[in-house]
Amino acid sequence: LEGYRGYLQCDDLDVYGAIAAKSPEIRLIGCFAHARRTFHNATKARQELKPGKAKQGLDPIARL
Repeated sequence: LEGYRGYLQCDDLDVYGAIAAKSPEIRLIGCFAHARRTFHNATKARQELKPGKAKQGLDPIARL
């Protein structure tokens, strides 16, 4: 990515943060599928409890 300037779509792997730290011209943008999965997993973990903030994150995604 030497010399690259712009957006880099990625997941939450640490290596991307290291790349962005060395190259301020690169702006990291997340993957919406990974963001949704994080909310989904949190909701599943709370299954026996009433819905929490994770469900509040999933609802707008579902409307898309």
